[in-house]
Amino acid sequence: MCALLASALSGRSSKDICGTYPERAKEELLRAKLNVERRQLESALRKMTGFAATAEPRGAARDIGNIAVLEEDAGIISRRNLFNLNQMRLRFIPSAASYRVEMAASDYNEQEQVQGQVLQAMDDDDTRLLDLNFSFPYFGKSYTSVFVNTDGNLSFLEGDATSRDRGLGRLLSGLPRIAALFADLDVSRAGSISVYRAADRFVVTWFAVPEYADFGIGPQNTFQLRLFANGSIEIAYQDIRSTAAVVGISSGVLGQSNVVSLSASSGLSFTGSIAERFTALEELDTVSAAQRFYETHEDSYDYLVFYNALGINAGSGVVAYEVTTRNHRTGYGDLLVDVGADYGSPSRLQAILNMGPLSQYPTDPNGILPARFSSRDTPVTVLAHEAGHLFLAFASVRDPNNPSSFPMLGRQSAHWSFTFNSEASLLEGERILDKGPGVSPRFETIAVTEQYSPLDQYLMGFRPKQEVPPLFYVANSGISTIVPPAPQVGRSFDGVRRDVSVDEVIAEVGRRTPDDTVSQRKFRFGFVLIVPQGFTIDASWLTQLENYRSHFENFYAKASGQRATADASLKKSVQMSLWPAAGVVLGQTSKARIRLAAAADTARLFTLRSRSGLVGIPASLSIAAGQTEAEFAVQGLAEGVDIMDAVPADANYEATEARVQILAAAKDLTLEVVSGDAQIASTGPLPEPIVLKLTDLNRLPYPGVQVVAKLEGAGSVEPATAITDVEGVVRFRWTPAAPPRNRLQFTLDGVASSELSATVTALGKPFLLSTAVGNAASFAAGLTPRSLQTIFGANLAGGATVVAPFPWPGRINDVEVLVNGRPQPLIYVSDSQINFYLADAISGTDAGLTVNTALGSSGELRVPLAELQPGIFFNPSTGEGAIRKGTGYLEIYATGLGPVEPREGLQYVTSPVEVTINGAKVEVFYAGLAPGYVGLYQVNAVLPAAAAMGAKVQLQVRGIPSNEVKLP
Repeated sequence: MCALLASALSGRSSKDICGTYPERAKEELLRAKLNVERRQLESALRKMTGFAATAEPRGAARDIGNIAVLEEDAGIISRRNLFNLNQMRLRFIPSAASYRVEMAASDYNEQEQVQGQVLQAMDDDDTRLLDLNFSFPYFGKSYTSVFVNTDGNLSFLEGDATSRDRGLGRLLSGLPRIAALFADLDVSRAGSISVYRAADRFVVTWFAVPEYADFGIGPQNTFQLRLFANGSIEIAYQDIRSTAAVVGISSGVLGQSNVVSLSASSGLSFTGSIAERFTALEELDTVSAAQRFYETHEDSYDYLVFYNALGINAGSGVVAYEVTTRNHRTGYGDLLVDVGADYGSPSRLQAILNMGPLSQYPTDPNGILPARFSSRDTPVTVLAHEAGHLFLAFASVRDPNNPSSFPMLGRQSAHWSFTFNSEASLLEGERILDKGPGVSPRFETIAVTEQYSPLDQYLMGFRPKQEVPPLFYVANSGISTIVPPAPQVGRSFDGVRRDVSVDEVIAEVGRRTPDDTVSQRKFRFGFVLIVPQGFTIDASWLTQLENYRSHFENFYAKASGQRATADASLKKSVQMSLWPAAGVVLGQTSKARIRLAAAADTARLFTLRSRSGLVGIPASLSIAAGQTEAEFAVQGLAEGVDIMDAVPADANYEATEARVQILAAAKDLTLEVVSGDAQIASTGPLPEPIVLKLTDLNRLPYPGVQVVAKLEGAGSVEPATAITDVEGVVRFRWTPAAPPRNRLQFTLDGVASSELSATVTALGKPFLLSTAVGNAASFAAGLTPRSLQTIFGANLAGGATVVAPFPWPGRINDVEVLVNGRPQPLIYVSDSQINFYLADAISGTDAGLTVNTALGSSGELRVPLAELQPGIFFNPSTGEGAIRKGTGYLEIYATGLGPVEPREGLQYVTSPVEVTINGAKVEVFYAGLAPGYVGLYQVNAVLPAAAAMGAKVQLQVRGIPSNEVKLP
């Protein structure tokens, strides 16, 4: 307790529970790449100096019980990424939506340092708000002031004086920030921070500012950070002595970011944040460590959990972190990712947990970590916290007063906010007591770190949304959202209660797919201990880790409300094709398989079981000696979801389970084109096969279903029918006919194409007919000047589908429409339809129309031309017109009503417009262009009281009638 008190009083940061943040995977892959390059360089140097025989030693690997033990070596431990920008100038130059990186020799300006105003009385971990002499553009926004933070960075919107980990997570989320040398710098001990202002620049100089040291003065650093009025940023490094820092620029919000090697990125442009982390510390190379594990273990784990007996921390001030390697799910706010193969896992690994040194944890699995005393964290809660990061916490509603803010999220946008009532989630937040609007302080935190909350369980796929109780967070609490405190009990505060429903969260992040009915509920964890090379393994290490492993299995089930399980044993892989979930149509039979990673010397027997009896499966399955797989039949007996177990007779293999959706009808499936669409046709078959996947609402595969290919016109397709494989996939080879009949349709055997189909197109030069060019509202053939027009055809856009913003461009993706040789504004382009505005006031009986794409030209087509061609926009499926009904009046939207003239600030038509409803004329009190538009006309007319829904509405201009539409 004395140590804890001393730590708190000193202002130094205690360890955060977690170094997880959305961009962690990029940093891990970059670290592995740099580690490989360093080892290759060292190997080359050894050969050059004649020491090739002294190759770096390689650590051994063995299993002790259910713990995999790896000896450390240079492949597993990344030694360092040393700061290599000293005496260099780093520039970030804005260009549209990106920044270009440039490197050059340092041009540190001593005169600007001397003439700059020294910021007085700056303490360690301090901040100061200063005005700029100009409006500084940064990531799409402009700022007239900036916070100068002592730790080598500038921030916008809010200052940052916390002593929390100066890592990539802090840079890339929270505040818009520019990090020149984001490190633990202490200007209270020595050095100075000064500011020089000019009409076109704002320069901050850190002069001889030392890194924090418990005693004396740490390594001193001198560098300048310059902001220019044009948005450019320069950092001149004069003398850098610190060994750990983060450098880069960040928009401060989740989105695209780039973890790069800055010295190797000169001349390159990046969209989004740009950053590099430098360190002289030894770190676990999680990529190489995982690859080493898979050299001696099969791909049968969802998580790999790494502890080390080397004293190597998971990061500065970090206890542990998670890296997501595979995510094919949606609806909880995280990004899709699939980099598991880079870690050595061909198909299964979903996450890496770097739990840091074993020595930082109490030996008791339920003992409190001293560094996390306030949040009551134990070895098993930290482990469950990191395991939860595969799904959490990334989902939030938006702040109604600030749509770019997500108030349910806290640290690094990957944890629940301190002021969110998370029901004592393992992913931070607290259980918050609301004492009522008449009490001050109204809110109090009463519990922390207990469970995966009901919302957590919904987002993890363990619970239906109907079982998530109402949620709330506290706005305007006065508690920092940028630098929040650790979870704690007994903190009271005021604020505004904001109630949130789970449906509001779903509206923001989308439906949880797959949902709780078929989502994975059993997860396999592989525990790995990294030990010194050649050392005798301390038995206490294994005892301690085994206690964590066995306690965690029980804790995970309890924390998830007994809705999910963790299996933390080392087993051989059993791959069931239905895993983790698949579908079968009611009454149909499909094939499934069980596959081993390696052939066994004797037959391997499995007991198969249907828990609910909704599927028909054999009672057992045997994989013959020398074989790696065997198939079995699965029949849909009753609608619903069943769970199927495959239990091996040999306990060295994992037991696996799969959820099977039995769907009532095939027409309720979705036939999705995976690849092969929009290929360029030539002679013979298309270069790539057409690949389709049969799925349902939860995107489950449906094996064993027959897919039928239907040609439009000539050509050939092989095969004519195909059966979906265990992944619900089919493949076809297509030889298209000559244009324009270049479409191929697919449906299911016994299902009408109107109920379920998918279509692919082979590309060539554009093809169109004069009768397929006409009014964009009525589709009547012909062209009308100053009107909106539509072209129907084939190959019209070279595979693109684009809706253009206003003002409409004359070219989209190399697509252009020429009328009498002049390009016209394009509104929408696709291979089958183009909408455009005929901007030219041309005359005559016809006009020449040409569509050009990157694949060729349609050639000129003569199309009839008319001065007037009134057409009302309508919904083709209902016949209802684009008509807005007011009290006693109608607004009818149309095109083709002819010339206009300015009057009273509006553009009135020059020819009178008549409106009839069920054949009876009604009064028209405006006819002209819709305000702010070209080509789109608006006609305002009286709505008779007797007019009912479905009444027939028509326009007429100089005796020329429009199409007839229904009154909506």
